[in-house]
Amino acid sequence: MQNCKRWQFLMTSLVLLFGFSVSGCALTKEAITVDYTPQKNIEPIRGAEKIHLKVNVNDARSMQDKVSYKKNAYGMEMGAIIPHNDVVQLVRDSIKTELTNRGFIVNDGDTIINVELIKFINDFKTGFFAGDASAEVLMGLQVKLANGNIIYNKTITGNYVEQNIQLATGNNAKLALEGALKDAVSKLVNDSDFIMALMGTKKPS
Repeated sequence: MQNCKRWQFLMTSLVLLFGFSVSGCALTKEAITVDYTPQKNIEPIRGAEKIHLKVNVNDARSMQDKVSYKKNAYGMEMGAIIPHNDVVQLVRDSIKTELTNRGFIVNDGDTIINVELIKFINDFKTGFFAGDASAEVLMGLQVKLANGNIIYNKTITGNYVEQNIQLATGNNAKLALEGALKDAVSKLVNDSDFIMALMGTKKPS
């Protein structure tokens, strides 16, 4: 019984020590730059060079000024983690990059891709010895032709978990958000219905 109490006291002390050791920096805001890494070894789509597109992104997030919160050892939200770069521009450029790499001409084309950015957020999940940074990117997308017909309408969700982290800070939030963005964009550009809509071979729904 006495050994059990000593073990409980030791574990409690370690948790308190960890919480106090990060409490100072955890209270302050932290700015991060979220990046996007394009997919490699992409083959251009035959005929894509004849398709002129325009990408619009509307920010529909409920929380636009931050992408996460730091947390202490007890899972309590602390200082905000804010994006140093423009998240809306990042999403737009990521999609444009992948479409350009596939041969499409992305300028002010008649075929319009309307993107509604709903979520771009990371949440830290605390554990006893380690935690996770769990990020989600949620987008609603439409492809609209010059005649007004909407030939693609879908919600895309990207997720990524940076596992077994020791600190709920900006760098781990950055890694998780970059993974979630990559997952969302990959799901979009690898969706055959999306490509068919851009190529004009998909009928309006």
